[in-house]
Amino acid sequence: MSGKAVLFIDANQYLDLFRMVRGKQLLAALVEQKDYIFVTAQVVDEVNRNKVKVAASFLADAIKRLELNAMTVPDHMLSTADNRVQNLAKQVQEVREQLTKTKGEFRKLTQDLLEQVSQSQDDVSKALSIIFSKATMPNAEELKLAKERKLRGNPPGKNNNPLGDQVSWEQILSKCKEKPS
Repeated sequence: MSGKAVLFIDANQYLDLFRMVRGKQLLAALVEQKDYIFVTAQVVDEVNRNKVKVAASFLADAIKRLELNAMTVPDHMLSTADNRVQNLAKQVQEVREQLTKTKGEFRKLTQDLLEQVSQSQDDVSKALSIIFSKATMPNAEELKLAKERKLRGNPPGKNNNPLGDQVSWEQILSKCKEKPS
């Protein structure tokens, strides 16, 4: 890691990459800055543990948004000779059938994408693996300090959660001590 700067990115920010519609440029920029990014094993574990669930939720929401609202025109307001309402109803039905077909194809695509994510074969996981390859394990002193931090209720972290945030924080503090002021 370079001696000039350190960037720490929380696991939730990495997980946001699985919620983005457009993220290729951001992924490329992150990989480009890999030498300046400090990653803890805790963050890597949290991302790998949650990425399929996050991606599945994002894709399920996308499928839900593929809807066609019903279009209604009061038939009693047009003359019986005006067949525009029937023509529009027919067109809407055709669109609805195409939308049903598209949703089925999107569900299949979703299954394929989630399979790739679960095997870390998707583009996001591949890019993150470059950054995550330098993940740092906590040492005994950092673990001790993290436990003390949790016992004191000193953030980061929540009282009912494991030591993850505290461990990452102690690792960041250790790493920053090595940096010039």
